[in-house]
Amino acid sequence: MRAAGAAFKRVVYVLVYDDSCGAAHEAPVRSRSAEHRSDAATSFASVPGLVKSLRANTVPLRNAIGTLCVSLANTVSQGYGIGMSEPLFPQLLERALDQHGLLTPEDAQAIGANDAALRLMAHRGTLERVGFGIYRVPQLAGDRLAQYQDALLRVRNDAALSHETALDLHDLCDINPAQVHVTVAPGIRLRRRLPGWLVVHRGHLDPHDLAWHEGLRIATPVRAILDGIAIHVGDRFIDQAVETGRDRGLLGPADLRRIEIARAKARLAALEAL
Repeated sequence: MRAAGAAFKRVVYVLVYDDSCGAAHEAPVRSRSAEHRSDAATSFASVPGLVKSLRANTVPLRNAIGTLCVSLANTVSQGYGIGMSEPLFPQLLERALDQHGLLTPEDAQAIGANDAALRLMAHRGTLERVGFGIYRVPQLAGDRLAQYQDALLRVRNDAALSHETALDLHDLCDINPAQVHVTVAPGIRLRRRLPGWLVVHRGHLDPHDLAWHEGLRIATPVRAILDGIAIHVGDRFIDQAVETGRDRGLLGPADLRRIEIARAKARLAALEAL
């Protein structure tokens, strides 16, 4: 078992640790027991939370990944013996870093495992279950974009953040949505009950209306403004979004024409409804 634990740490080192990170600290491997599981849960809290603030810089991010992986490997081996018979956790951790701390069965399958591995890790306390088929690495909790990633993972089906949420994330106006808005294609069936904080819209999202924001699929600024007009977020927010988008070079002449046409149609519809 001691050899297996050391092998697991070597896997961590090879996958995510380079010379710039320093040497890993080897901790003695102990057998699993209720007392050790309790110790492991306590020591998890001390794992460095270095990753969240370093996404914009590759070098410190790689250092942070290495530090976090080695800390987790030591913690797991102290509390569980080998902790996880699967040497998959470092690979899962790398995927979680790209998904704001969250994992799904698809992530497990991508590295040659299955959803049973995630359920086992959740049972052991290595992961936290946050929804059906969605798990979180506890040491990555607190990511400011985690709820948006959670929303997309719950809906899947090529969903994109949209409407008020897209206006907010693009920082186009002072809107403060109380819910997370996503759009899926018409005809998509959502088989599971969704939480109250998640609003699903149906609509066609053409490729030119889609962008990426820190790994999150999202409507472009112009599409976010058009969606805002459609659900009547208010002229104040739309005016502010248009001005901000123009000043930041996010809206071109064609985009501004689309917005003006949409606003004219919305005003006409409002008059006809009187």
